[in-house]
Amino acid sequence: MNDKKLHIYHKKLYKKSKRWKNKFKKLLLDYFDVISSREKNGKDYFLNFYLRNNLKYFIDELDFVFYLSQKNKNEFIYFLTRKMMERLLRIEYVLNLQSLDQTSYVKTLLMRSSFRYYYIEKNEGNKQAMNTFRKSFALFNIDPSKYEIDNIADERQIKTKVPIPGMKKLCNKESKINNVHKWYMIYQFYCDDVHGNLISDMIRENNKDDKMLSFYNLPASGVILYVKELCCVIDKYLQNRNKEELDKLIMEVHEFNERYLNKYINN
Repeated sequence: MNDKKLHIYHKKLYKKSKRWKNKFKKLLLDYFDVISSREKNGKDYFLNFYLRNNLKYFIDELDFVFYLSQKNKNEFIYFLTRKMMERLLRIEYVLNLQSLDQTSYVKTLLMRSSFRYYYIEKNEGNKQAMNTFRKSFALFNIDPSKYEIDNIADERQIKTKVPIPGMKKLCNKESKINNVHKWYMIYQFYCDDVHGNLISDMIRENNKDDKMLSFYNLPASGVILYVKELCCVIDKYLQNRNKEELDKLIMEVHEFNERYLNKYINN
């Protein structure tokens, strides 16, 4: 596919993606309402609290991503897409666990951050803050002595006390999403851009006038991939609540890509 054909494809893809965004957002809003209701009713409280907050993030950021793209601010989208990928893979990981382990894992996510702040305040000798964090542990029925947090000598030990799979492991071993093993390379690209690594700056600087540059025209449209997979994961959790509508939308996305990619690659 030459640059001109690629540009035509991306232009059509972006236009289509804006329509798909609204359709996927409608599904996300429905999932959000159902999960919020479950949380209020106390059913799997911790798990649904976790899912609700992550769904809210996707719903809020979806429009923002396309707004930034419309303003030609693609460089700001990579941080958002990176977070979407992280959240999606962690949500999928949680929902693939056994029921009892799901709550345990969500608590683990809460604990790691709390333990980190507790460790910092302990080193500062701030007993009042330490007591505040201990009270927060009690709210979640967490016994900090089980994790020997007062014996932690190095902040890095918190990761061994409260292990959470990293992105490389999620992409290469834990996730069941199709072709997810290819995502880690994309994730590294997102990280390079977010961290200001030289390679991303060089690509952008040397191609800032090149309207055909493929990768930098894709971030908003690429977000649809993560939103689509999130809908699949959540719909399965909700016992195929919107399966028919979701399958129809996924088929629409697939047929578009098949039709236009074949058209531009083969001609």
